[in-house]
Amino acid sequence: MHASPEGLIVPLVTPVAGGRVDLESLSRLAGALSRLGLQLFPVSTTGEAPVLSREDKLAIVEAVASASRTPVWAGTSVNSAEETVRLGREMLDRGASGLVVVTPYYYRVSQEALYHYYSHILQSIDAPIIAYTIPGAACNRLAPETVERLAEEHSNLAGIKVTSEDAGYLARIIAAVRGTGLRVMPGSVVTLPVARAYGLKSAILAVANLLPKTAKTAVEADEWHNSYRLLARAHYLLNNGAGPCTIKTILEKLGLIRAGECLGPLRHEQPREPPAWLVEEARKELQP
Repeated sequence: MHASPEGLIVPLVTPVAGGRVDLESLSRLAGALSRLGLQLFPVSTTGEAPVLSREDKLAIVEAVASASRTPVWAGTSVNSAEETVRLGREMLDRGASGLVVVTPYYYRVSQEALYHYYSHILQSIDAPIIAYTIPGAACNRLAPETVERLAEEHSNLAGIKVTSEDAGYLARIIAAVRGTGLRVMPGSVVTLPVARAYGLKSAILAVANLLPKTAKTAVEADEWHNSYRLLARAHYLLNNGAGPCTIKTILEKLGLIRAGECLGPLRHEQPREPPAWLVEEARKELQP
């Protein structure tokens, strides 16, 4: 399937039951969201990618690709360029339409190092790729001039996800890549109005797991302000370390997934009890 990152993309949660990835629930959720015309992003930060095994990542991508009617962007989320290439190629073989490649994390590196990291991956994989900068979690962030340089040199760099509440940073990236064809997608509800002010109609938002129709309107429609108010209210409630668990708790209440469990250190978190209004809003959007 030809892939171009357009409109709203959903970074999928990873359903877990009995401590294991629940592929049946995942397929059900992926199918429901793709039927709304939304592109999907499995093995995401919201999907607890850092604690998934290689085997689970591949199985997740295959399950989502089989259930989805829309393009699937698979997250590689590893620190090595060579392993990103190997894993990315396998994900493409399992049905992914394109890849999402996060900046290297843990070690702070220069912009020149980030440029060479992405260049190696872009040259090695014949598929569209979304670069992913999330400074608060990865410690490295792509500078606007680095993004511009990569966009000018690599035609398969299809987009960049910017997960930061720094509106100025997002605006500088938007300005830097104007004319390159690169799609800039905020990964935070907080900076979505900045993107809309620049005329952009694309985003990758975790809250779309629960409020896909509201999020789609806020991202893509000309009249988006009222939808944005509801989206922002939900975002601020979910914006904590256990956010994926809270999302899954609501999806479990709606019967879309089997359990609200999380993996790794998040499994020991106690997600806040979701308010009745958010459960009801999600019910209206996700249930027929």
